[in-house]
Amino acid sequence: MKAKLELIITHWREPWAICEKMFQMLDVQRGMTRDECRVTVVQDGEDSGGLDFAKLMRSYPFVTRVIRIPKSGISAARNAGIDAADAEFVMFCDCDDMFYTCDSLRTFLDAIDEDRGAHNVIYGRMLIENRDQAGRWFKSPQDWNMIFVHAKAWRLDWLRERELRFVEGLDYSEDSLFIAESAMELRPGQIRGIPEPVYMWCMRDGSCTSDRANDKRNRAHVCKHRILLPRIAQRRRPNETAPKALRAICDAFYDMTGGRISGEERAELEAKYARELVAPWWGIAQTTEAEEARLIMAAAREAAVRNGGFREETMLFRDWVQEMLKKAKG
Repeated sequence: MKAKLELIITHWREPWAICEKMFQMLDVQRGMTRDECRVTVVQDGEDSGGLDFAKLMRSYPFVTRVIRIPKSGISAARNAGIDAADAEFVMFCDCDDMFYTCDSLRTFLDAIDEDRGAHNVIYGRMLIENRDQAGRWFKSPQDWNMIFVHAKAWRLDWLRERELRFVEGLDYSEDSLFIAESAMELRPGQIRGIPEPVYMWCMRDGSCTSDRANDKRNRAHVCKHRILLPRIAQRRRPNETAPKALRAICDAFYDMTGGRISGEERAELEAKYARELVAPWWGIAQTTEAEEARLIMAAAREAAVRNGGFREETMLFRDWVQEMLKKAKG
């Protein structure tokens, strides 16, 4: 019997103290039968003892398996999960995150039961756990959650049919690119939201996302994205998801320029984003000026959250989005 939902959890060398909360929350999920949900852990390269795979496979209330691949990065690990999956929907999880409540998976399974093939993406609300400038932990709600790949169930057959995969070799922002490509493939009415918060994205010191000090890596990341711009533009489609796709692209740009790249490099990247990504499909996105304004402020708020609420940085990012739209339309 094919499962309704398969969780693809990637792991490299994260210690058990970091991963424990994810598997503890899986262990207390309520209202599920063993056949409804399964877990695939993709071990990316050599493990340093972070997970007891034998215990995971015998102790949890659903079928659990482990796939091992040579060290290739999180995108390759997720793609390996897509290739091996055998369920109606798949969900991508990081091993250092956690589900928000003991009913999170039941919420998704109920939505899948009600769906009857109508939607290709079902997304729930999520929260981001992070530190402020004083080092205090806080939780930031992400109501629309159109930036991160988490807290979403993707119809597996649709991912394969549309050839939607994670771009391998990127250190971060692979989520934003995957979301942008997905949004351009979705037709009106093919995405469904559920109101409950279901997932907690946990920021931690030393993770790839939190490290913005490595200038060399940031610059290499920007160069990789320059190569990938035509790939995204090829998926342009005139539908209602275009504003969400643009927001994801804006977020990817913000991530890429988090390091101290030169003004010349930034200007070149801005021009390529406007010319090669936005312009080809923005004109047929059917968005109103009011929708554009909401999009700009949403992107600015996202920048504020990631920078601890710096008003100056938020306004600079808002101004950049406005300028990019002008270039795209011009």
